[in-house]
Amino acid sequence: MNFTDVVLYRSFQEKSFPEKIRGVLFWLFWCSIVLFPLGRAPQVAFPLVQIPFLLYLYWKDWNNCTLRKLPCAWCFIPLAFCVVLQQLLSHWPAQSWHSISPNLYRGFWLAFVGMECVRTEKDLRYLVVAFWITAFYQGIDGIWQYTTGKDWIRDTPMAGSRLTASFGTPRVGNYIGIIGIPALGIWYLLRTRNMSSKIIMMTLFMFPAFFLWIFAQARTGYIALLGALYVAYVFIWAKPTKRNIFIPLVLAIFAVLFGPERISLHRMMVDGRIDIWETAFKTILHSFWFGSGASTFANEYQALGFSIPEGVLDHPHNIYLQFWVDGGLVSFVGILIFLLGMLLWPLPRIRQGVKAEQRGELSGHFWRLTAFFWAAWLAYLITGVSGHDFYRTWWISVAMTMLGIMLGAYGNGTLQRESPAQHDQPCGAQAE
Repeated sequence: MNFTDVVLYRSFQEKSFPEKIRGVLFWLFWCSIVLFPLGRAPQVAFPLVQIPFLLYLYWKDWNNCTLRKLPCAWCFIPLAFCVVLQQLLSHWPAQSWHSISPNLYRGFWLAFVGMECVRTEKDLRYLVVAFWITAFYQGIDGIWQYTTGKDWIRDTPMAGSRLTASFGTPRVGNYIGIIGIPALGIWYLLRTRNMSSKIIMMTLFMFPAFFLWIFAQARTGYIALLGALYVAYVFIWAKPTKRNIFIPLVLAIFAVLFGPERISLHRMMVDGRIDIWETAFKTILHSFWFGSGASTFANEYQALGFSIPEGVLDHPHNIYLQFWVDGGLVSFVGILIFLLGMLLWPLPRIRQGVKAEQRGELSGHFWRLTAFFWAAWLAYLITGVSGHDFYRTWWISVAMTMLGIMLGAYGNGTLQRESPAQHDQPCGAQAE
């Protein structure tokens, strides 16, 4: 055993048992991020393993838990209310439970795990690296699939001309559109101060992920990543000036009018989602206040004699409409309180921290890294406009992971100058 091993061993031994548990939880969480795209096994196993560690912390170390001191924690109450309401008042209870139940132990839990895993900038750095590793190897897999016709992880073919990587579906573009944002935080981890070298390294590190993102051809993924970064730049990093607001909007309009056919205005106008949304609005009128139950869209509109050109679809391709269909106006208002509350509540503090770091009043990059996770949560909200079923477990798992990390940073970050020792003390370290 060398000197470094001795130091690390002693450091671990000096920690309290709850802090050791928190450290184990952190690395389980980290592994779940890195292994997430490899299939259902890691997506199921890691959340299940994390639950007892999280419950132990709530039981034995509640006073030090982020959830206890988080000012916006009450926003989880409307979410819980909506989910319970959609089950209790469901016209098809078995169908609703089949949709909700996997998320009780695989999806929603990750928000609470994430917020307990972020205490310091070092934690954020490790998590940024985790998302970069994930985006990078998925990108390499996508390049391999583009070259050979099949990905090398699960041997799945391309979906026509669209890449799927190990996901087996072009929805991987939406996935990269979300996780690619915190992966960009690798910029602040590069040690070189030479700007040209930094740009070259960043290009090499992110090229595979963005190759996959582009050639998956997921329009929602395009809008999510670019839109979230645009909003974060305007309202966090820069100032909301006319120039910052209008130039990107003009470029977006130009891309729609003159870009590839898949993102053209014509393609958007004939998109099947418009017909689906029309059917959703018709369905809403018949269960306006309390809806028909979680994930019962197909059951409800068929029972009412409606149809959609897409055949049979069990969700309206919009999570906001879905909550109105599933839980009525009551559920729609509740989910908006949760989703937008978690977006808007931390924003002033994150912006304040970023500005302080930019002015040199705070050392390190804690708040700038936090801003990437805030933007990732926004990217999820954008994908919700035209994306999947809210209860699609992999999707809600990714969203709750981003939310948890952002809330953990928001709840534990400081706007006061810290000592270098405090600044780098990792998750699970002995509290003073």
